Amino acid sequence: MRATLPHASVLLLGVVVAVLVGPCRSSVTQEPMNNDQLSSHTPTSAELIQSVMVNQMTLLRMLNQSSINCSPNELAMAAFVARQEDAKEELRRSLEAALKMLNEKKEEALDEITEKKIQSETDLASFKNSALEEMTGAKQHITYELKAAREVAPGSSEDTKETKIFQKYTESLPHKQAMEACLQKGGRIAVPLNPEEDSQLTSLVAEETSTYDSYWTGYWIGVDDREKEDEWVDSNTGLPVAYKNFQGVQPDNFGEHGEDCVVLLPWDSWNDFPCAQPAKGYLCEFSVEKVHTL
Repeated sequence: MRATLPHASVLLLGVVVAVLVGPCRSSVTQEPMNNDQLSSHTPTSAELIQSVMVNQMTLLRMLNQSSINCSPNELAMAAFVARQEDAKEELRRSLEAALKMLNEKKEEALDEITEKKIQSETDLASFKNSALEEMTGAKQHITYELKAAREVAPGSSEDTKETKIFQKYTESLPHKQAMEACLQKGGRIAVPLNPEEDSQLTSLVAEETSTYDSYWTGYWIGVDDREKEDEWVDSNTGLPVAYKNFQGVQPDNFGEHGEDCVVLLPWDSWNDFPCAQPAKGYLCEFSVEKVHTL
C-alpha cells in the first residue's frame, strides 16, 4: 500500500502541470518511475516527505518557466487573439457612436422640416391676404373708372351724370400709403382734371399758413412720374394727365433720390416731392354716392 503513494503523487503532479502550463513546453522534465522501480522500492516516511517536497519545487519551476518556454507561434497567436478582441470592442464603440450621430441628425432634419412647413404656411397666409387686399383695391379702381367713364360717355343724360367731391385728411403718410388710405375710405387719391377742380382742392388747404414749412409739406394728389422722368400720369390709372399746374421752376426732381410724386401747395400750385417721404396730408376724391365723413 505504501508503494503506491509516490506513484499517485507523481501522477497527480503531471495532471496539474499539464493543466496549468497548457500548450507551452516546460524546460523542467522529470523522468517518471516505471512499475518495476515502484514495486522494487518501498520508501520510508522520510523519503516520502522528501519526494512530495521535490515534486512541489518542480511544479513551481515549471510554472515560472512556462511563459518563457512558449513558442513564437504560440505567442503570436495569443497576441492576434487579443488584437481581435480589441478590434471588436472598437468596432462596437464606433457603431454606437455612428448610430447616436444618425439619430441626432434625424432629429435636426425633422425640426428643420417642421420649421420650414410652418414658415411656408405663414408665407402662404400672408400672400393670400395681400392678394385679397390687392384684388379689393383693383375692384374699387375699376368701379370708380366705370362710373367716371359713364359721366363723359356720349349720350349720357344730365339725370344720370355723377359728380365727385374732394376731402382733405391730415394724416402724414408717404404717397403710396396715402393712396391706400383713400381707397379704404371708398374713394381714390384726388387728381384735378382742370383749373376748377384744382381751385376746389386749393380751397381745402388754403387755411394753411404759407410758410417755408408749408412749401415743403403740401398735400398729396394723384400725380407722379415714377415710371419715366417728367412723364406725369394719373397715379390711379397710369394714364397721362392733360392738366398740370407746377409753380415756377418746378418740377426740378431735387435731391439724390429724386422727386417723383406731387403735392398741392396752399397757394394753388404744385410741387414735385419724394414719394417715400411723408407729406403734411393727402386729398381724396369721392363720387357723390360714396361720400365718407371720416
